Amino acid sequence: MASFNQIISAFAVIQQFLPNTLRLTALQLAQLISRSEQSIRNQVCAGEFPIFSYKDGGHRYFDIRDVAEYLDKMRDGAIQNPKKAKPGRPTKAAQLARKAGG
Repeated sequence: MASFNQIISAFAVIQQFLPNTLRLTALQLAQLISRSEQSIRNQVCAGEFPIFSYKDGGHRYFDIRDVAEYLDKMRDGAIQNPKKAKPGRPTKAAQLARKAGG
């Protein structure tokens, strides 16, 4: 098992949880990315879902490589673009921390 300092690709993580799987159903993908299955289906039908899917035998599937690439891009974007402070009034915790520090 890799240490927390090493970055593990999403593909390796998916393979650990779903061994011998090359494609995911909408339900499996929903569980993996913490979205509802119906939201995924709605976005796919509207052409707005960021992960490519295909139909085989009347069922919709997502290639595990495309899912892993999407997750890696999301992780890289989160690392490069940390959240900025919200505009507006500071929270009570921020006010107390500022008073204690200075």
